[in-house]
Amino acid sequence: MQLSISSVIGLAGVHFDENPRARRLGKLLEWPMLMIAAITVMAWYAETRPGATPSDGRVTLIDWLIWGFFLAETLILLWAVDNRRRYLLGNWCNLLILSGGLLLFLDIPHTGGLRVLRLLAILALLMNMSVSYQRLMESHNLGNTLVVCFFILLVSGTLMAVIDPNIETPLDGLWWAWVTITTVGYGDIVPVSTAGRVFASVLILMGIGLVSVLTATISALFIQQDEEAQNQRLIEQEHRIEALEEQLHRMESKLDQVLDEVRQR
Repeated sequence: MQLSISSVIGLAGVHFDENPRARRLGKLLEWPMLMIAAITVMAWYAETRPGATPSDGRVTLIDWLIWGFFLAETLILLWAVDNRRRYLLGNWCNLLILSGGLLLFLDIPHTGGLRVLRLLAILALLMNMSVSYQRLMESHNLGNTLVVCFFILLVSGTLMAVIDPNIETPLDGLWWAWVTITTVGYGDIVPVSTAGRVFASVLILMGIGLVSVLTATISALFIQQDEEAQNQRLIEQEHRIEALEEQLHRMESKLDQVLDEVRQR
């Protein structure tokens, strides 16, 4: 049995081998997941505002909303799936989130626990939305390309912090490398030495190539999806035509039988 990362961390979602109803419900619940993720971030923002307290009504309401959504999702999908044991084992993180939400019922300080709960919630929401992301990463070796680019980013930022006096720390170097390799170029951190500018020129050229590869890969994925949809429609039309041809053959056979009976009379 092949295990995925989402299964290991307890965020597998609905198994691909489940019934169509469960898969359809799992897909429909992805959209409110995005809203819950945004609301979760808003909860952190509300908590960090001046004068906000753990007992703030807005924060408590958002915590209840997050917990209630995970409870509703778990109950709905448990009702829809055929293999409930497989669903619970593959989504044990949802049960952990629901258990952590019990802090809402207790009259004790629970700010730290709810922060962990929100972190798990965001992780669960993002992982459940990762089907399209995983397909994108697998297409045309895009995942390997991004891994290589990450190491280039890491090495370039650290190296620039060494060779250029205007970039003081590796973190500043990483930020500079990120905005450079993506061709954004905010200009808040710039190299001033000759060696730094030469290295920046090389990195800019690599960034142009990277953006081109990413754009081409994403475009190819969308074109591939359209072609698959068109091929599926053509296959369905061929099946309909074959079914019509069979019906015509049966009608012709019946008509020939009727004519033969008429002639015999």
